[in-house]
Amino acid sequence: MTREEPCKNLKAADSFEFGWEDIETSRRNNRLLTFGMELSNICNLHCTYCYRDADQPSPNELSLDELFDAAKQAIGLGARKAGIVGAGEPTLDPRLLPLLSFLRRHLTKVTIFTNGTGITPKLAYELAELEIKVVVKINSVNPEVHDKLVGRKGAYEEMMRGLNSLVSAGYPSSSKRIEIESVITRVNIRDLPKLWRWCRDNGFTPFFERMTPKGRARESNLDVSPLQLLHLFRKLRRIDEEHYGYTWAVQPPFVAQRCLRHYYNCLIDIQGNVLPCSGLNIIVGNIRERSLAEILSSSPVIRDLRHIDEKIKGRCAECELKPNCYGCRGAAYQVTGDYLTEDPLCWHAYSVDGKRRLRDRNSSKP
Repeated sequence: MTREEPCKNLKAADSFEFGWEDIETSRRNNRLLTFGMELSNICNLHCTYCYRDADQPSPNELSLDELFDAAKQAIGLGARKAGIVGAGEPTLDPRLLPLLSFLRRHLTKVTIFTNGTGITPKLAYELAELEIKVVVKINSVNPEVHDKLVGRKGAYEEMMRGLNSLVSAGYPSSSKRIEIESVITRVNIRDLPKLWRWCRDNGFTPFFERMTPKGRARESNLDVSPLQLLHLFRKLRRIDEEHYGYTWAVQPPFVAQRCLRHYYNCLIDIQGNVLPCSGLNIIVGNIRERSLAEILSSSPVIRDLRHIDEKIKGRCAECELKPNCYGCRGAAYQVTGDYLTEDPLCWHAYSVDGKRRLRDRNSSKP
């Protein structure tokens, strides 16, 4: 693997979370650097782009003791950071704070993903005390657009109250970071440059991502063409370069950030199933039946993904961005059924005669 050279004299916004030496050690020895956990399927919103179908708690969800044990196993495999990624809204789950407290005693960074509506002033203070990184989901600075995408009127105001509670508790700072997550859809794509500037101006890190065609999102009819995504990525980079002093590589699936998680990560879902990530729903084992170490070391899927830069097919195999990019494995699997094939939603797959001329799916113009 080689790390690409820094661009210009600007600060790179998509800097590596870990060095390549750590990544290589992890992927070649069935170790972890990060892991994700789900708490419950319970959720108070009905987001149209949800990769699950979060609503009510699911049967047979992990107990708090089982969550502790799963985390201990991941930490024993070298994990330094963890994320509470759902599957529903974690602030509605009474196990959240005990789990966060446990994780912070053992890990350098812990992140939660939340829609913000459940963050009270008391919870915001407790998160700040634990120095938890909080990722708040905001679709637009236009309340109507945000509410439409989350499926409930008034959700924007509730989210903003939660965000303001975090700010009152001392966020953002060097040890208490806030990221603003937004899923790119045809409903909010025009609003995203304004949201990007709003994030930068308020000290929040924008975390914009492509929609994964999975769960509720599969039937939502909210998808954006690869060419539209390319135009958006380029526009947001121009904003960063001209106004904020950042630059970054234009590549899927995240804006200004890279997805290298398949080299060193796994996800443990609400029922103890182990998956590569939230978008790639291939169950490779269950921690109620086997240890996490045994699952990771014996799974051919995990082995393929740990070496995805060597295994990947199609145009992705020839792409100059490899190994710093392998597209979205979740999108590849959901669209084609093959997690090793080229990313079918990447603009690079629409090149003509190998040149950097791109076509929109719905247009005959280059």
